[in-house]
Amino acid sequence: MSTDILKALRDEAAARHTPTGDFLPLSDKVTADLLESGAKEIEHQRQLVGGLIADMLCPPFISDTTRSLVEMLIQRDQAGRAKYGTTLDRTDLTQQDWLQHLIEEMLDGAGYALRAKQTAAALQQEMEDWRLQASHGTEVAHAAAERIAELEHAAPSWDEAPLWAKFLAMDADGEWGWFEFQPVKRPDMWDVQAGRFRVIRGTRYLGGWDSTLQARPEAST
Repeated sequence: MSTDILKALRDEAAARHTPTGDFLPLSDKVTADLLESGAKEIEHQRQLVGGLIADMLCPPFISDTTRSLVEMLIQRDQAGRAKYGTTLDRTDLTQQDWLQHLIEEMLDGAGYALRAKQTAAALQQEMEDWRLQASHGTEVAHAAAERIAELEHAAPSWDEAPLWAKFLAMDADGEWGWFEFQPVKRPDMWDVQAGRFRVIRGTRYLGGWDSTLQARPEAST
């Protein structure tokens, strides 16, 4: 038992010692606190002892996994002793009793394994659902991007052209315009040599400006 618990017990005893040599009874709270502290200390010492025994039983070259198994076996043995007051060396059970215990433990193990499998399957299905949703979202995003690109790359419709417009072209800055007469290509724009010209606002084209010149289709005249 740790020094702190022993000190707490001595202090409590000193506080409750009467002149006649008797001791006042401990309150329920004090008793409960001491019992809880004692139980924690016992469990801590049990784990320490289990680890020390495992170190003594295991050769130095043993794997960490095997060492952990040995420690778990020792802890299970100590837990069984604390719970049932005996160990596996007990002699009061028949072979049928041991087999019955084995069947019950195996049934418990099967239940644990089935539940773990169900949980894993549910988690896997949830992950698959998320993957499908993400894939669908990606497809929608791609479709939207393609549509935007299509709209951005599309030239203005001749149905919107003024009657006097005979040519359509886009400058290097992405700005379209209607031309009454065929413009002349400069380093970064189509230059108006004569006639009327109108800028088409709000329409953009990505790249290839110097190949955008087109004449009014015959059907649109």
